Amino acid sequence: MRKRVLTYSLALAMALAMAVPQTVILPTGIVQVKAANTETGLKTGIAITKAEWGQNWSGTENYIKFTEMDKYASTSSDYCSKINKVVVNDKEYPVYDEEGKDNYYSMTYSDGLCIYMGSIKDGENTIIVSANGYKDKKIIVNVDKTAKTVTFVSQEDLGSGDAVIDKNALNNMITAAKAYTKESASDEKWNAFQEAIKTAEDVYNNESATQDQIDQAVAALREAIDTFKKEDPTLNPTEDGVYTVTLKATKQGSEVTSSLGGYFEGKAKLTVKDGEMKLSMLNVSMAKYLLDFTLETDGTFAQATKEAYGDANSDGSYDAYEYTMSIKDLSKIHTAAALVSVMGSESDKGNYDKYMKADITFTSLEKGWKGYDKKDANQTLVDALIEAGVDTNNDGEITQEELAAFNGDEGSLDLSNKNLSNIDLLKGLSDKIKELDLSGNKITEIPEGFFDNMTNLEYVDLNSNHIKALPENAFKNTKKLNWINIRANNLTEIKKDTLSGLDKLVYLELDNNSITSVEAGALDGDTSLKQLSISGNELNALPDHLLDDAGDTINFIELSNNEFVKLPNCINAATKKLRKISAFNNALEDISNIDFTKMSNLEEVNFYKNYIAQVPDGTFAKNKKLYSVDFHDNQISNITEKAFPETFENDYDGVLHKLDLTLNNIKVVDPAVMKKSDTAINKFYPQKNAMNLELKEDNGQKISWSQDLSVLDLAFWFDKTASDEAREIETVEDYKDMLEQNGWKDKNIAEVMDEKYDWDIITEVQKKNADGTWETIKEDTETDQAEELKGNFSVSNLGTYRIKKVLNATLNGTKQYRFTVYSNELAVSKNDDKKPSNTTAEQKPSSATTEQKPSDTTTTQKLSTTTVKDILKKVSKINLQNLKKRKVRITWKKVKNADGYQVYRATKKNGKYKLVKVVKGNKKVSYTNTKLKKNKKYYYKVRAYRTVKGKKVYGAFSSKKSILIKK
Repeated sequence: MRKRVLTYSLALAMALAMAVPQTVILPTGIVQVKAANTETGLKTGIAITKAEWGQNWSGTENYIKFTEMDKYASTSSDYCSKINKVVVNDKEYPVYDEEGKDNYYSMTYSDGLCIYMGSIKDGENTIIVSANGYKDKKIIVNVDKTAKTVTFVSQEDLGSGDAVIDKNALNNMITAAKAYTKESASDEKWNAFQEAIKTAEDVYNNESATQDQIDQAVAALREAIDTFKKEDPTLNPTEDGVYTVTLKATKQGSEVTSSLGGYFEGKAKLTVKDGEMKLSMLNVSMAKYLLDFTLETDGTFAQATKEAYGDANSDGSYDAYEYTMSIKDLSKIHTAAALVSVMGSESDKGNYDKYMKADITFTSLEKGWKGYDKKDANQTLVDALIEAGVDTNNDGEITQEELAAFNGDEGSLDLSNKNLSNIDLLKGLSDKIKELDLSGNKITEIPEGFFDNMTNLEYVDLNSNHIKALPENAFKNTKKLNWINIRANNLTEIKKDTLSGLDKLVYLELDNNSITSVEAGALDGDTSLKQLSISGNELNALPDHLLDDAGDTINFIELSNNEFVKLPNCINAATKKLRKISAFNNALEDISNIDFTKMSNLEEVNFYKNYIAQVPDGTFAKNKKLYSVDFHDNQISNITEKAFPETFENDYDGVLHKLDLTLNNIKVVDPAVMKKSDTAINKFYPQKNAMNLELKEDNGQKISWSQDLSVLDLAFWFDKTASDEAREIETVEDYKDMLEQNGWKDKNIAEVMDEKYDWDIITEVQKKNADGTWETIKEDTETDQAEELKGNFSVSNLGTYRIKKVLNATLNGTKQYRFTVYSNELAVSKNDDKKPSNTTAEQKPSSATTEQKPSDTTTTQKLSTTTVKDILKKVSKINLQNLKKRKVRITWKKVKNADGYQVYRATKKNGKYKLVKVVKGNKKVSYTNTKLKKNKKYYYKVRAYRTVKGKKVYGAFSSKKSILIKK
């Protein structure tokens, strides 16, 4: 079926697939059934007193949130971590529903327990939450979906009188046991097995059986099955060596193949040394979303080592990882446990309640190891086409005639996630194909003429491949195309004749590539385009007339996560139907070039996480349909009510449903501005100037800085008041009162945040260039430690300076960029002649060049700052990973125009860095450092270089990163 959502989460897809319910045969381990309230000593979970309406950031999913169920709070973390079942109006919710129909629950950092709307109805709803070791909790809420409101009615912890005996696990185990046949088993063994089944049936048929008796019967029958199966001694090798084992994966208690098996090779490597066995399994699908994987043996999960496998992608990531763990008895069924990023974070490793589960059964053992399967690329495609039903005569081959005749499921062919790399054969598809899904493969190029015969094609999904370029006129014959999805590839440019002339095209998704340019005329003739999504690229400009032909139809423009300093002028063409502009997380400084007043249907603008300093009066004065305006984390110092209409004509009682001005530089937010929004749910503080980050000149060549609050204080202030239910904290004094009331007055903010947060505080000293841009001349990163609130640094040249502070910190379980704070600008107008001027160091183009060898420094001085800046960007997204045998893998993002990279290492935070590796070329963006010392911390930084006229020119160093060697 056609996908009707613009963006998809591969991590969610993985979680969905792993949760598919299947036919029961054999539950693994001692099955955890619903916590029976007849058990003595059950605890009572945290009391629930409120429920709220919640919505994800994109506004596409609604849910009920119970923020008191906070898995990170000490008062509720144990209870929340043991939640294993949620039932909504008699419908059991998994963590994710197999069809994605909104029937699921999740646990998030900011919203606590979230119950999605699939089985929620208008009026009264009953929710039962079960947790291991706790009484079931019955919650009743009233819901009005139209008004998007939730009213908490009551909660009750069900006592023993409310217990319901759950016999499902025992019934499943009996069914599984009866599926076995005698075959070569002895009469004695077979009779003992049948007696065990009969005993279990007696308990199942006993209406007076307690939950404890039922659970014991499940465990006893499971042990009987293991004993009966333990008849093939060849599965456990008796000699040291390397072996090949084959395996199958089934969902717990199922005989149908589990989707989890599809994420791993079907065979694994077994290494036996001194009688100890270690198993290595290769994860080949959805690799970047799998945080951890292991197997259970005798009730204990072995700690696995994870090592990258194969060549790195352009962004330093890998498509495969090998997991190695200890294992004992291969004849037993083992529980596989996988931690997926959508379900947890790095901090959840080892908390196996968070892991997805499946059964692993080993089916054969062979001496020797020839490596993992590497199927021929063409055969991989043939196998996928056979699975899709193209091989109509069942001869195991795909002919051109079969391809031309194939019309799939009402014209749809789904070849997603099939590990495809060569798709030449698909040129034979005909006009019978209307929808083609090739997402989640390893395709690097689209063959010339690939789509030429698919003249009725309406939908094509190339999402999540490795495509570097699209052929010109690739879609020249596909004039019926309605939707193109090329997200998450390696595209670097969009040429004029690639996507133009598609007058039926409605949705165009180009997000998360490496696009740096779009040619003029690239969308000419696309007169039906409604949604253009090009976020997550490297764009700083778009052609002025790009949207001229789509100006009458386009209603959504997505430009987020790019490098725009100002909004593209082409937006001015979208005057008639534009409803939403999203340009968050860019480098926007000014939005005054866009005339919003002509966009009468504009409803939503997302400009958060930019550097916008002004919102002039009149900016949105004629946009009466506005309901959401987001300027969170900018540099606005003043905004008045005149920026907005006198009255609104939206569906939110004539006010803005959302107006986010938090984390700007507004000393006091004008009450008249506040009244333009729903003040019951919108917050306006904290503001960045509460830090009072101030820069002062100190004795000519020294500049001192000081601040009243840490950036951690701002983050904590914001997080503690973000909930609709939390009281607004407007002043520093009120913030300090809040700390005191919670017993944190005498603690450093780093101590307060240490339990729930991980963070990096990046401090940059910047100097203003002649063209008004800023250049970082010094940088330092503090990781998970208290921030220095004052200091000084030396300068050797006259000029204007400022301090920049960037916070990356935990949000919703993952570390991510939070906000940026700047000090005042300070003009240094004198030098102290008694001190050395260090002119040589100042002439270098960036902070990176101050640490070059003398010969490189001399060369670099001959180039202007602008020349170096134009050639090379600063290395970013540096990542360190512990590998076994005291190794560290360093990866980073590819820098355009680089000829290679230099990797430097230090053994102290402020120690001397030494060059440890020169990585030549621009294809490889990784390096493995070996022979390191265990339990020692190392510091790394990387810079790019380019050879110009025979001399090396260096870009700025990456941020410094540290890692403790653990393996």
